[in-house]
This record gives sequence, C-alpha cells and structure tokens, in this order.
Amino acid sequence: TAGLSVSFLIETPIVVITGKNSRWSKETSLEALAQGDWLMIGSRERLPYLRRHFNSRGIEPPEPLITSDSINSVLSLVQDGEFLCTFPGLLLDHTQERWDITVVPLSEALQSAKIAIITSSERPPTPALLHFCDCVSQITKNEFGT
Repeated sequence: TAGLSVSFLIETPIVVITGKNSRWSKETSLEALAQGDWLMIGSRERLPYLRRHFNSRGIEPPEPLITSDSINSVLSLVQDGEFLCTFPGLLLDHTQERWDITVVPLSEALQSAKIAIITSSERPPTPALLHFCDCVSQITKNEFGT
C-alpha cells in the first residue's frame, strides 16, 4: 500500500485450538468445526482472516461469539470450555506450557500467516520506533531462527 513500508519477519502456521477435554479435540474436519462456538483474538475487523480458511473450502464460516484483544481471556475461555479459536502455531510451545489447550488435528492444514513490521514510509522513523523494530527483529531471530 502506498505510504507504508513493510519488513517481513516470519511466517507462522495457523492451527485451531480447543480445550484438552473439549468434544472438538479429536475432530479432523473443518466443516464439522464450523458448527462449533468460535472465539477470535483481535477485533471484528480481523474477521476476513478467520473466514478465509472456511471460504477457501466452500464452507460457510462461523460467526465468533466473542472477539477480544486479550489473548489471556481467549485462552482462559478456550481451556475451560468447548470453544474453538485459530492460533499462531509458532506460539504453541510456550502457550501449551501454561494453558490446558490442544491443537485440533485437522486433516488439511490452514493457510499460514505472515508477520511483518509495517511503518509509514512518508516520514522518518523515530529513534524509539527504530529501537522497537530492532528488538522485535532480534526476538524473532532468537526464538524462531529466521
């Protein structure tokens, strides 16, 4: 997009998570999961990212019951209920150490997500922004080897 500078960091697989004791924990069909109760990390403006997984397979996408910017709130609801949620696969190891969640073993992988730093290309970055971007890039390299 004009006026933006994009610095690609990493690509992460997207998985569907649910509570370890959820009835969905062994489901392999995305079509069956469309009938479940979904939560979504982020605002409703991110709905196209959830819907794309279903639309690409000709499945009517679910409407999330709850959207939240609080990952902890979403994970708490997922671990203690029958909820479903898409989640970045690269964060699973750290997340599963703390939360009683499991990955739903879908027969087909979902579309991955690219993570990038997006800044304005129309004005020079502040020293704070440059430092923040350096920190994010370094953490990505250290944690994920990119």
